[in-house]
Amino acid sequence: MVDTLKVWALGGGIALSALGTWGLVRSRDWPLLMSFGLLTAYVFLGRYDYYAILFTPLLITGAADVLKRDAIPPLLSLGTTAVGTAVLVFVLPPIVTPSSARGIVLRLQEEGVRGNLLIAGSFGHEWQYESPFPIRRYRSEFLESAGGLICLDPCPEVQNAEGWEQLEGSPVETWVKKMP
Repeated sequence: MVDTLKVWALGGGIALSALGTWGLVRSRDWPLLMSFGLLTAYVFLGRYDYYAILFTPLLITGAADVLKRDAIPPLLSLGTTAVGTAVLVFVLPPIVTPSSARGIVLRLQEEGVRGNLLIAGSFGHEWQYESPFPIRRYRSEFLESAGGLICLDPCPEVQNAEGWEQLEGSPVETWVKKMP
């Protein structure tokens, strides 16, 4: 729940998030409220910080409704949004560590991997962006058609699977299928 609130706050820099949500509720615009509810449920089930941008148009719409109805000076709302964003960045600094996806995919290419790349665990779009291989969520029945396996979560089945070799020196547990 706290993680969902963090993404919501990131979407509007605290002040805009609060003002926009208040405006959405007051507007009683059911399609907007349902969109906001569905987005919140989606973020609750699979939270990634980059989903915050999906809240922004809804929050701006809600804030615009409040500004129209209540004659709040736009400069005041802009100022509080800027201050709220600064506080949020100070309290929750952005993650600037690069993903290991690019390095691992390059290493898999050097190893001559062919076929699907399976990933065990929760992963983001950076893997699809970096990989020339088709990406699939790991399931043991997919091992035959796969050429590589990334274990972000434990995947013990592959340790006993014939023809699989673990890559040494990889930042995450990585396996490649060795061709006979």
